[in-house]
Amino acid sequence: MHPDAHSNSPLSDRIDLIFGQASDPMPLIEQRAQELLPEHKVIVWEADAATFQSRFISRSAEELLGHPVERWTNDPNFWPNKVIHTDDIDTALSQCAVAVARRAACDFTLRALTADGRIVRLRDIIRVVVGPHNIATKLRGIMIAMPDPDGTPHELTA
Repeated sequence: MHPDAHSNSPLSDRIDLIFGQASDPMPLIEQRAQELLPEHKVIVWEADAATFQSRFISRSAEELLGHPVERWTNDPNFWPNKVIHTDDIDTALSQCAVAVARRAACDFTLRALTADGRIVRLRDIIRVVVGPHNIATKLRGIMIAMPDPDGTPHELTA
């Protein structure tokens, strides 16, 4: 089906299509996100389910937040310590931990800090990938830039 055919589909339907199968490679998931969510700025990511360290982050993360992709994957504490707004760290980490424990999807909004100090609201939609013996092995997510409450698209002042 042509991606434009999905543009009027509910977001949840498009998200399910983007995530596809647990065995799908991350570049394919990233491609589907670009095709099925063209009206949104999105970051596609994958992290270790035990440590939450990023294993894959789309180049759009650098475009949207200004942090080099390599920092996300090379620094095990980069996401919680440098990206998430300090007031949202506990909520974000607990949401991920509960998702892993339950082996269930989760969806929450957080504030992310850009490299130049701005704040961007992101909706983080997460799926848990379960491996052998029903053990959660990966988290896969799509962060969608959200307008702030006054309607300003994609960023707030710090």
